[in-house]
Amino acid sequence: MGQWWDCVLVLVLLLKVHAELSCTSNEIEYEGVRCCSKCPPGRGVAALCSPDNDTVCRPCDVGVTFSSLHSHTEACRPCSTCGVNAHVLKKCNGTHDTQCECDSGFHYNLSEKRCEECNRCHPGWGASLACNHHYNTVCRPCPNGTYSEYVSAHLGCIVCTKCSDDHIKLQDCTPYQDTLCMAKSLLGSSKVASKTAPVSPPVNYNPGYDIIPLYCAVLGLLVIGLLAYVVVKQWQRNAAHRANKLNTTGVTPSSIRVDPTCQIQVPPSSHGSDSGVFLDSDGKPVTSTMKVRDLPPNKKKEIEVRLHHKRGGRGDWTGLARELGYTKSRITSLESHACRENHVPARYLLLEWSKNDSATVGMLVRALKSIGRHDVVKVLNGRSRKLFRAQPAEIV
Repeated sequence: MGQWWDCVLVLVLLLKVHAELSCTSNEIEYEGVRCCSKCPPGRGVAALCSPDNDTVCRPCDVGVTFSSLHSHTEACRPCSTCGVNAHVLKKCNGTHDTQCECDSGFHYNLSEKRCEECNRCHPGWGASLACNHHYNTVCRPCPNGTYSEYVSAHLGCIVCTKCSDDHIKLQDCTPYQDTLCMAKSLLGSSKVASKTAPVSPPVNYNPGYDIIPLYCAVLGLLVIGLLAYVVVKQWQRNAAHRANKLNTTGVTPSSIRVDPTCQIQVPPSSHGSDSGVFLDSDGKPVTSTMKVRDLPPNKKKEIEVRLHHKRGGRGDWTGLARELGYTKSRITSLESHACRENHVPARYLLLEWSKNDSATVGMLVRALKSIGRHDVVKVLNGRSRKLFRAQPAEIV
């Protein structure tokens, strides 16, 4: 009978100990006999808890292992490495794993868990959603009144050019090419001839020679000149289209060559202090939604000059052109044009690209950051911290 009382007494004592066991949020109950500690973030489990010993934690090796949880079982885990076509956005530390970002021209495929090259819209199609680090390009056919003659992952359809009053239209705009216009001045001699032609002379008028063959010769030369102009323009467009098709195989920076004989006189870029947020002639700040074509002229000139001064790598104006989707042939054409006019090529790049409705300051800033030209971004942002804080909607 005494043995039964002993057993009952031991059971009552065990129940009392169990009832008094109370663990904190950073502990966990172990088999009802003790509270085991959880290792905090930045420390992993080196030895599990036991009836006789508490959990043993040890610090994770920075840049090698990490632990982001409160756990009584998880050891420090190895840091991840960025895969192909990706770069490190934030290094691994004791509490967080490595954060990666796709390289420029690539997007992250969530289902495949890898960075893949962005799709490029072909001539006749424009990017309704430009490719970025998180989404692939979304292309759409150019509607009436717009066109695209480029292979690009960023450029949308461009509004067709309307011939001015001093030009005549030779060819309508199509989804694949812009309107073809020609200056009326090329036909000036024909107009002068028609305006100065005398009234039909009397029947008995005899100038002494037949002037009709001369008129026919002049008219024939004008027709031949007009046909030659159309043929040359069409040949240039076909050459550009062929270059765009070749661009689908990829254009590397080393494959672009500019004319080594071209010497452009460029003034040094301004390094004076700005007034902070730049105000245009209407007193409005430069925002990410502003069209590039609406930037103040002196701000554009500062950007053009800075882009012409190469900063190494792909940070010059050709790197920006490639980031905006320009082909090798088009970059070479801009270079040749600038050489003939003795202007910096960046002027013609920005002038042409800004015709696109999607050419906003925000898109320009993203492209500049991608090629490492943060100094040009500062030109757009301004340098006065006081004004910058007062304008939270400015470019970031």
